[in-house]
Amino acid sequence: MIFYTVGVRALGFKMKASGRDSKLRKKLEEAVKNRKKPRGRRFYAAEILHLQELLLESSPQNAARELHQNGARTPLFRLQALSRLYEKTGGGKIFYRLRFWFKKIEDALGVVAYFEDLKLYCADREPLQPLVDSFQKKYDIALQELQGLLIDEGWLKFKSDRPSSPRCRRVWKILKKVKWDKNEKERKKIAEFLSARLEKIDFRLKNGLYDFENLEGGLHELRRNIRWFSIYAHSLQGLIQLRGDVRPFPELEMYCPASIRQSPFNTWGPYTGRGKPIQISRGLFFALSFAIAELGRLKDIGQFREALEKEVRTLEFPDDSMRRQALDYLHEEFAEAPELPEKSRAFCEDIFLKKGVLRLLAQDIRNDA
Repeated sequence: MIFYTVGVRALGFKMKASGRDSKLRKKLEEAVKNRKKPRGRRFYAAEILHLQELLLESSPQNAARELHQNGARTPLFRLQALSRLYEKTGGGKIFYRLRFWFKKIEDALGVVAYFEDLKLYCADREPLQPLVDSFQKKYDIALQELQGLLIDEGWLKFKSDRPSSPRCRRVWKILKKVKWDKNEKERKKIAEFLSARLEKIDFRLKNGLYDFENLEGGLHELRRNIRWFSIYAHSLQGLIQLRGDVRPFPELEMYCPASIRQSPFNTWGPYTGRGKPIQISRGLFFALSFAIAELGRLKDIGQFREALEKEVRTLEFPDDSMRRQALDYLHEEFAEAPELPEKSRAFCEDIFLKKGVLRLLAQDIRNDA
């Protein structure tokens, strides 16, 4: 029998997983190792295995908090990426349904993370400390909603405090019925999908379809769109490989600092499956990763300022002087915020339109397809 440690490991006891969960774990481990089985199923097996482990390590009272703290968004993001990829390359409604299931939990985890970040930000800054309790309450509510969602959607079930995940078993049952493409045909479909996504983003930028005056519909949407490419690369377990170094693109070296080159988000293991991987330029991928990080930084400035200012204006303070002090602090701390539209636009014009990172990366993938 397999044993799983609960999320609060310091308690020093272990729970047994249900027999069906133990059997699923064994099947998933076998699927990951078996190179003769369909590649897509192996991709899914690795992420479901990771998610199942996190679910079965959680305790009845604190499952939501433990999943948040233990990084459950990572496998959920990758499962979403795989589902979108296979949905758009011929899989249809089955993968749309799976993507919706994964997204619902990941979104709830995102809300938890959002309010925790705001709470921690305010706790370290004296003028904003009156906001801590308010964000703590919103964080607690988000945890409660996530906890309920995990139970209601069947991701977690506790019987005599023993964890089980009926939804993981159901997902795997659905995937076993999929008729997967042969490796080479699948490889070509994936390459076409990835290049088409990059070309669509490039087209939208060239035609001014991202409104940088609108934080959510412009900067945030663009950053989401390009970030998915990195998530696809990780979810494909080495099928995407980086080729060469940054030197063939000297004009991109400013976008390839050591922090980007050495980031764990930009490295993954070698491809060990059958057939050949899709090789892309290391310099182009690093430049795209730099853009994801920089646009994320700018997006966070805008989002945090909006959220904090709204909270300051609606929260009851002991006196108005404390409210004015908080607003003055935000004005000084986020002095860059009014310039975000122009900064975002100028950055994107340089790296994407002048340097052509998206277009060249899409071309690189097509050339290797």
